[in-house]
Amino acid sequence: MPSTQSSSRNQTPIRESDGEWLQTRPGERCLIRVSTADTNGAYSVVEIVSDARDRTPMHIHQNEDEHFIILEGTARIASGDKTFDWVLMFWLLVVAALATGIWSTLDRKRDNYVTLQKWFRVFIRIALAGQMITYGMDKIIPLQMPFPYLTRLLEPFHDFAPMGVLWASIGAAPAYETFAGCAEMLGGILLIFPRTTMLGALVVGLATELDATYFNPTYKDVVAFVVLIVVLLIRPQGIFADVASQKEVAA
Repeated sequence: MPSTQSSSRNQTPIRESDGEWLQTRPGERCLIRVSTADTNGAYSVVEIVSDARDRTPMHIHQNEDEHFIILEGTARIASGDKTFDWVLMFWLLVVAALATGIWSTLDRKRDNYVTLQKWFRVFIRIALAGQMITYGMDKIIPLQMPFPYLTRLLEPFHDFAPMGVLWASIGAAPAYETFAGCAEMLGGILLIFPRTTMLGALVVGLATELDATYFNPTYKDVVAFVVLIVVLLIRPQGIFADVASQKEVAA
C-alpha cells in the first residue's frame, strides 16, 4: 500500500456559508456539499482539495461506487493491473521454480510422491470448497451484489466497467443471484466428498468461467488460479497423463 505524503503546514478549517472545510488527513481537506442525510442514504457529494503530489492510501469499496469530477489539476486512480502485483507474481514464480529445482535435485532418487499428492489434493479440495461455500452464501442471502443504487441507475451505460455490468445486472435480479449462489454452494459441497470431486470441479469451473467474462482485470489472476485448481482436481497427474497413472493417485 502506498504511503501518504504529508503536508508540512497545518490547515485550519475554513468556514463558508454552505459548510465547513474539514482536515481529513495531512494534505487533504474536504467539504460536504450534500450529505447522506439529505438524500435518505442514497448518495453524498463531497468536494476535496488535495496538496500537490498528495496520495490517498489504497483502499477497497465493497458496496459503494465513487464518481470523480476533476475541477483542477490531474488525478491518478489505481484499479487493477498494478505493477506491484505483476512483479509479486513474477517473483513467486521464480521462487517456486527454484524450490522445485532444488527439491527435485536433492530427492532425485524418489520414484513418485503418491502420498504427498493425495494429501495435496485433499488440501486444495477443502480450500476451494470453503471459498465457494462462502461466496455462495453471500449470494443466497443476497449480500455480495446488492440492488443497484439510484446513482447506478442514472449512470450512462457507456460509463460502466464490465464488472459493474455484472454487479448491476445480477443485483437487479435477486432470484438469479440466489440461484447462482446455490450453484456455487453445490460445487463447494460436492468438492468435500472424494467421489463427487470431479462433478464439483466441473460446476466450479463453469461458474468461474462465467464470472471471468465480466470481471475486471483485478481478478483475472484469481480466476486463472481457480481454473488451475480445477484442472488439478480433475486431472491430478496433469492434462497429458495416461488414465492408468490417473487411477493410481485418485483420492
